[in-house]
This record gives sequence, structure tokens and C-alpha cells, in this order.
Amino acid sequence: MKSLSIGIVFPSVARQANGIADHSVILANELANLGHKPVLIGATEEGPLGSIDYLNGWPSGNLRDTSHLLTVAKNLDVILVQFEQFSYGRRGYNPEFSGFLARLGKAAPKVRKVAYFHETFAAPSSPSHAVMHIYQRAQAARLAKTADTVIHSCQMGMARLGRYNPRSLTLPVHPNIPVTMRSDSASWPRTDRLELRVLVFGALERRRATMIRAAFSQISEENPSAVLWYIGKNSEDATRLTRDPASLRVWSAPAPSIVSQVMHEADIALSPFPDGVSGRRGSFAALMKHGLPTVTNFGKHTDDYLKLGAAVGAFAMSSDGDVASTAASLARSAGAREAMRETALEYFRFLPSPHASALAVQGAVDL
Repeated sequence: MKSLSIGIVFPSVARQANGIADHSVILANELANLGHKPVLIGATEEGPLGSIDYLNGWPSGNLRDTSHLLTVAKNLDVILVQFEQFSYGRRGYNPEFSGFLARLGKAAPKVRKVAYFHETFAAPSSPSHAVMHIYQRAQAARLAKTADTVIHSCQMGMARLGRYNPRSLTLPVHPNIPVTMRSDSASWPRTDRLELRVLVFGALERRRATMIRAAFSQISEENPSAVLWYIGKNSEDATRLTRDPASLRVWSAPAPSIVSQVMHEADIALSPFPDGVSGRRGSFAALMKHGLPTVTNFGKHTDDYLKLGAAVGAFAMSSDGDVASTAASLARSAGAREAMRETALEYFRFLPSPHASALAVQGAVDL
């Protein structure tokens, strides 16, 4: 395949500790490894550190003004929009941007247009969300209809928007935490031979925190030597996951290499989600890439490849109400955890991964 100039659009691509920004940078580097010429397009003067070219697509500072972005895009072979509605406007409202791909199609029909949906639209779960649902759904549908190819990070996106474009596929997000070589000597020596290290990685939404709290409580009742390790931005909320402050250790913003070492040295992970596990959960993908025995939950839109992964024993998946008992059962059996570790490393060897993501993007524009 010939080398393509590929613009990856995301307003906050230069921000640190932003999952989609990290995803964009990693994807750009992997596309460069395949011989393409990626350029990151954000809404700041300075781009992220690294060797990938960067352009400010919104020099006016107004995310609804896509005139300069249109000029930039017309000079590329491919434009890939990384979409999460709240990154493009207050309350996820930006009708001007939702028409960007349509305008690009008219101005430069040879440019391949790809919309990658990391999020789609708010569910109408409250009066305010019902209003957001109406306009966000219209925006997302317009982007899907006017793209040449649509990529969804999970089956939820496909279920919501797949009917708007026959060229739609599901591509789970790759983890943003590279797996580093395990340290020969433990970075955190065990003080107790019975110590069980329980890891929680990522944001602590209320419903997620409730399930984790119940699971760690049940584990601790059976093993008083259990300790809770938390990696993420919600360090204050993490203190409410356990009744014993001495059992908690927090890493609020560690380097990816430290995150990887923590995952290597943890014994078990608790990773339920408010809507169940799915392909859009990069934090879960990182746990699987490290082979960390993990307990999660299923939801309405849990992807089929994850259901199969649980069936073959790569991780434990239960209903919301059974997360605690499932976690306690796995915590009791070192043999079950070791078997799960080996299966996870084998099952998740290729997908998701940055290389798989780049190959899928390349295939999506190779018409």
C-alpha cells in the first residue's frame, strides 16, 4: 500500500493524562511504523511531545469554526476524526463540527473521511440528559452518515449508529500503557507472605466504586492481609474503597512504566464498569495485556470477543450483584489466578493492540 498522509483530529490531543489523546499519539506512531505520514491536529499552539508532526486546526480558538481545519484537511489523503462529543463543545454541543465531514466531502472528494467513535451520545437517563440525547444523537448520526468509513470502539456504538453507514466496523481501543519488562527484583517487597495485592485502575464513577468497595470488603473479610492498590486521578475517592486506610496505596499520576510494574506485581484486579465491560475500556485492555487476573461485569453492550474471552477463562465476568462473590472466589485460589494469567496473555496477544489498530485504520481506507 502506498504511503498516505493521515490527519488524526482531536482538540485536546496535546493534553497529558487524556485517554483519547494518548490513543491518538500511539496510533499516529504505529501508522508511521507502517510507512504512512501521520499528522496530529489539535486545538492548541503546542502539540504533544514526540516526532509526529502537529498542526493547530483551530487557530481562532473557537471549536465551532472549522474553516482552517477544512483547509488543513484538503491537503491530506485521509482525515480521521477521534470523536467524543464533550471534547468538541460545552455539553457536547457543536452542530458546526458535525457538518465538517460533509463540507470536506464537497470541497475535496478524494480525501478519505474516517469517523472513530469513542463515545456517541448521552443516554436519556435524566431530564438534562434527555435534552443532550436529542442533539448529541443528531450530531453523531450526521458524522456517521457523511464519513466514508465509521469505526466504533465497542458494540454499543455499532448498535446505536451502525445503520447510518454500511462501511462500519468495531475496533476495540488499544491500551495506552505499554507492557514493560518485569523487574527482576520486586519494587514493592511483600511484608506478609499472605499479602494479597488487589489493584484498581482508572476513574471511580459512583456505581463502579460501589461494586469495588463491596468486592474488596468481601476479600478482606477472608484475607485480612489483603491490600488495595489504586492507580488513577480519583485519589480522594479511593480512600472510601476500604475501611482501613493502612491497607490502601495510591498512585495518582505515575509514569506508564510505573503503571506497568504495578500491574506486574499485583495479584488480582477489580475492574467493573457502570455499563459493563466493553471494547472502549482501555484500562481493562491494559490489565489483560499484563495477564493480571481480573474480575469485571457484563452489560447490555459487552462485546462478543469479551464474552468469549471470559468463557475460555481469560478473566472473570459476572453480573453487577455477583462481582463481590466472584472476586472473593478468585482471591481464594492462587491456582485459578495463575491459569487465568496464562490464558489472558494468550487470548489478548494481538487484539487490542496499537499494531492491530493501525492495520484496521489502514484497511479501512484501502479501497
